[in-house]
Amino acid sequence: MSSASYPSLELSCRPSAWLRGGVLALAALAVLALLLSSLPLASVLLVPVLAAPAWRGTGAHAGRVLRFGADGTLRIAQGTDCGPARLLAVEERGPLLVLVVVAEPAGVLRLGFGPDTAPPAARRALRLWMQRHGGAGDGLLAPLGLS
Repeated sequence: MSSASYPSLELSCRPSAWLRGGVLALAALAVLALLLSSLPLASVLLVPVLAAPAWRGTGAHAGRVLRFGADGTLRIAQGTDCGPARLLAVEERGPLLVLVVVAEPAGVLRLGFGPDTAPPAARRALRLWMQRHGGAGDGLLAPLGLS
């Protein structure tokens, strides 16, 4: 089969409403748990401080676009910059998708996608791309000196 029958795939990194909803739900449950506990009422003020990094993490890589080429290449674009990358791992954790990639000069990036940012069709296309081009894992760490 020619590579023309395998179209390229683009995944846009944008804040997932699904993941942000999860952070808000956990923060609300934390406030409720603190209110029902015997801890001082001022401890509730720690929840926003502790939830803020998780909230920022849901949109930390916004603006990046992963381009999986039909020829087996992976590139990461952000704004006008576009550089090569290597796929280290793909993990499906229920409805969540986590991609671990290495890009120069950013280093190792862990990119989380919710069902609203990586729909089933994109996940299926990613699995097909991995089957066709060797997927994540063996030999991907060695070229970058990370093994």
